[in-house]
Amino acid sequence: MIQGDVVVIDANVLVSSFTSEEFTPQSDWLINSNIALLAPDFIGIETTSAFLRKVRSGALLMADAAASLRAIPERVSLQPSATLWKGALTFAQTHGLSAYDALYVVLAQQEGCQLVTADAQVADVLREHEPDRLAWLGELPSF
Repeated sequence: MIQGDVVVIDANVLVSSFTSEEFTPQSDWLINSNIALLAPDFIGIETTSAFLRKVRSGALLMADAAASLRAIPERVSLQPSATLWKGALTFAQTHGLSAYDALYVVLAQQEGCQLVTADAQVADVLREHEPDRLAWLGELPSF
C-alpha cells in the first residue's frame, strides 16, 4: 500500500497504464490518483523503448504510443538524473541491479518516499534491504 502523498514510479507503471498489461488497473488507479508521481528524467527513454517494441509487434498503434508519450510530463514530475548517478552506481554494484533500476531507487531514497514498481528484481532487493521503500504495483487498488 502507498504510504504518503508522493511516490517514485518506474517505466513499468507507465507502460502498464498506457497499454494492456497485467497491472493496468492498478497503474490506472495510481496515474489518476492525487498522489504526486516522480521519476528520473530518463523514464521517457525507457517508456519510448517499450512502446516501440509494442508498435513493432503490432500490439500498439504508433499514434497511441505518441499520444501516451506526450501525456507523461503532464502527470509525472521528471527529476534530473545527473544528481543520482553516483548513488545509483554504488547501489547497483552493491545490490546487483542495473544502473537504470538503481536510479529509481536512489530517487526514492532522496525524496524519502516509496518506489512503485512491477519489476521483480527491484522488488526483491527492496524487500530484503529497504522494505518500507517498496510499493508493489500489483498490490495497489484498481478501478
